[in-house]
Amino acid sequence: GEFVGEMILPGFVVPIIEIESSGRQRYGKYQRYAPHAEVAERILREFIRQNGSCRKTYRALGGDLVYPLFPPELRYMERLTALRKATRTDRGYLISPAMIRNLAMNPKLTGDCFWGDTKPIRDNHEAAVPKDLFTEALALATRSGKPRGRGILHEPLEYTNLLSCYQHDEPKPISGHPAKGAYRCQS
Repeated sequence: GEFVGEMILPGFVVPIIEIESSGRQRYGKYQRYAPHAEVAERILREFIRQNGSCRKTYRALGGDLVYPLFPPELRYMERLTALRKATRTDRGYLISPAMIRNLAMNPKLTGDCFWGDTKPIRDNHEAAVPKDLFTEALALATRSGKPRGRGILHEPLEYTNLLSCYQHDEPKPISGHPAKGAYRCQS
């Protein structure tokens, strides 16, 4: 369950446990890094509030939320973290819609460890975010048949395609239009 060379997820750091005579560093298990974990938690909460939309989450965060830069004693994390791919400013690492989606779909945030095709190791390291929060975000990120357009704002009409119109030579199905709150004959 120790660091094996993959990029470290935002919300974690890995401690240096040994420096070999060649200068090579060995790292330990993931440890929760509170400044980044709090940002990750806030992103997931907004992602859920925005019904699983990465773009709406990005807009709602408004660009003022960033992952803070690492302090001097953790400077080595700059080359190990997945944030190295993010745009870096003097305020911190900027958040993108792709980063939001990747965060919502990575179970390592909850302390689970995956290695190749093996079974996941549960509770391998300390969780960066609560499991129930991550589970809800993952369900939104992976659901199929996501509602789009104006249909997102309205509840579906419950009798859609169950009613028929008999004002024609043969019965025609009646569809519902949630935005208008009405049923209509399809012909």
